[in-house]
Amino acid sequence: MSAAPERIQCYDCGESYQYLGRQHHSGECPTCHSHCVSPAGKVRILTTVDVLAEETTSAVVVLAVDDSSRRYVYHFGNIEGEIQLLALRIDDHVLHSSNVATMPSPPAAISSAVEQYLPTGSMFHSSEG
Repeated sequence: MSAAPERIQCYDCGESYQYLGRQHHSGECPTCHSHCVSPAGKVRILTTVDVLAEETTSAVVVLAVDDSSRRYVYHFGNIEGEIQLLALRIDDHVLHSSNVATMPSPPAAISSAVEQYLPTGSMFHSSEG
């Protein structure tokens, strides 16, 4: 029995591809060989750090690893009542919301953790208007 294909996105070259296999994907883009791609397998949260401004949480940083042992550091902010992914670090590569058209959607485990710190009516919009 095989699993449904997994959609993988390379945040360096923009290539989008499907992966079908029994194990998680390799964590490397087959086109440009970058490791700056969607998480492989399950994402495990190692820690979260909330940043307080005026007695309310205004930003959250989530450190996680995927099944290929790549480190993901998600930086979220509460911007005008909406939670936005402001930056994402994958190992040593940093994506800022200003230099990509659409920031990647965070995995469900990350979204759930962030919602605990930044409760709002709207969830996870890109910072591009």
